[in-house]
Amino acid sequence: MTSMASKDSDQAIPWVEKYRPERLEDFVGNKESVQKLENWLKNWNQQRKKVALLAGPAGVGKTSVVYYLIKKYGFEHVEVNASDKRNKKAVELLVGKASTEGTVLQGARVKKLILVDEADGLFGNEDRGGGSALAKAVIETRTPIICTANDPSASSLKSAKKNMRVIEFQSLKEEEILALLKKIVKKEKLEIKEE
Repeated sequence: MTSMASKDSDQAIPWVEKYRPERLEDFVGNKESVQKLENWLKNWNQQRKKVALLAGPAGVGKTSVVYYLIKKYGFEHVEVNASDKRNKKAVELLVGKASTEGTVLQGARVKKLILVDEADGLFGNEDRGGGSALAKAVIETRTPIICTANDPSASSLKSAKKNMRVIEFQSLKEEEILALLKKIVKKEKLEIKEE
């Protein structure tokens, strides 16, 4: 009965979660970009630009690499997603406080990281000032901030982008995607006819 329940719950996990990369070698494509971000984060205290912008099309692993680094280096994190339609006050509370205040736990400073997913959407006109709050945090932060954006050329990113370390992510190649799908199909014990 127990094994059946665990099997059912395992099947309910979406593949994007179940097969999220856990090691550098698990990433498909963009390994150089992943390494650039990891180096930036490891040397964050020496960086002139305290915010990284991961720019590239949807589905290439930008957010997954941030989760990988959070887990690998033991960061506590705050996540803001532009699709939440946050306003200036909400962004100031989430990002502003988290970026300027240190967290102390049992006498030791806790490593914190802020993830702003879909930052190109956060800076939009309908956001009512969330972008300006983040632009301020970009300059004042004492905590690593990593933003993701599908459209790095969005005019709404201009003012903050000059203070960000931009790391480009490219579209995945068809053969890279196919190789990953074949691995997943094998692990899931599915039968697929190749045509």
